[in-house]
Amino acid sequence: MTEEKKDGAGAEERHSLFGGLVDKFVSAIAHKDVHGQEEEVAAQTAAPQGVQGATADGAEVAAGADDGDDEVEELPGDIHPLDEEATPAAAPDGERRLINLALQGGGSHGAFTWGVLDALLEDGRLEFEGISGTSAGAMNAVVMAHAFAKAGEDGQEGQYARDAVRAALRRFWESVGMMGSLATGVPVPGMQSLVHMATQWLAPTQINPLGVNPLLRLLKSEVDFERLTRQSKIKVFVNATNVRTGRGEVFSGRHLTADAVMASACLPMLYQAVQINGEYYWDGGYSGNPVIYPLIYHTKSVDVLLVQINPIEIPQAPGMTAAEINERINDITFNTPLLAEFRAMDFITRLLDEGRLDVTRYKRMFVHRIDGGEVLQQYNVTSKARADSHFVHTLFENGRKAGEQWLAEHFDDVGKRSTIDLLGGRRHSTHI
Repeated sequence: MTEEKKDGAGAEERHSLFGGLVDKFVSAIAHKDVHGQEEEVAAQTAAPQGVQGATADGAEVAAGADDGDDEVEELPGDIHPLDEEATPAAAPDGERRLINLALQGGGSHGAFTWGVLDALLEDGRLEFEGISGTSAGAMNAVVMAHAFAKAGEDGQEGQYARDAVRAALRRFWESVGMMGSLATGVPVPGMQSLVHMATQWLAPTQINPLGVNPLLRLLKSEVDFERLTRQSKIKVFVNATNVRTGRGEVFSGRHLTADAVMASACLPMLYQAVQINGEYYWDGGYSGNPVIYPLIYHTKSVDVLLVQINPIEIPQAPGMTAAEINERINDITFNTPLLAEFRAMDFITRLLDEGRLDVTRYKRMFVHRIDGGEVLQQYNVTSKARADSHFVHTLFENGRKAGEQWLAEHFDDVGKRSTIDLLGGRRHSTHI
């Protein structure tokens, strides 16, 4: 072997070794199970953000997709091939562009997300390939995808279909606004405060022994889950937290049921854990709010638009009250998994920029954000269970304004660049 060939072989070996180390790094950051889409296969996989199909021991993943994609074949090093079509894509209709949505949970604050979606749908220049949602974000996701499916069955296309989706989201959230409280579904003044006090001392099995959840009936009245699982226009991913393992599990395709959505929205101090196939689940926000990686693996678009309703940063406020401390703990808890995914994606992007990763095996993502944190910061954590019409519509209007502003400022960036710093300018925050 010549010296030149030896050098080439050595470089290739180092590149392969480095790629393996990258896979282990991102695998350590995120490790979740995926249930869905067309066929379940037992595989060694985690869900490292920013990597197309990197795997690690101990999770289950379902290969394939609702639209009939071929089962993914594993390659040496547990790396799945990057889809050749995974490129910034514009919809055929001239100015329209393809994008994925990532919708955070936050109880009735999800009405802010409703407003954002209403603005995007009315504008009509974005096509949606995949939606990942947690808790209230999961409800927005399934209502939206189901409405698109029904519109298609009814022969509606273009703006007619988008208007039908807008109407469905409005029906759902206006029904929420008639409930008074997400915890009880009883529009009685003071009921929300009474329930909040009770949860400090009593478990859901004591407060609500029958396990009644007013949102379940509302969800089933708006979404036909058989139709939802048949549709292939939009891939939907819903995250819930397995109580036994503490890990996030993603439900998609034929596994996407009303129970899966309710599990994603199951705050353990308000509702009894939701049982699915012998396992119990709590709110998905504890493990991914929302999860980004399914949008990386199972869609072709490289753009993700995050609608964030839990603030990452707040103004420093010494001398916080007990309620304010509890509220900030809630924000941090529900944002931590998302920040871990951002760190992994930022790491991969920097390695791609430096030419240290094979671009045919790793996928560059463009990330965008509509941030409702500042607007919603004025409301305390108990307001997430508030469900009166005035409150819901106030959040909706704020969301619409935020959606319109983002379109005006960043629509032209879709398919070209990220519009947020994934680490918020705090890449080097280690103090030694």
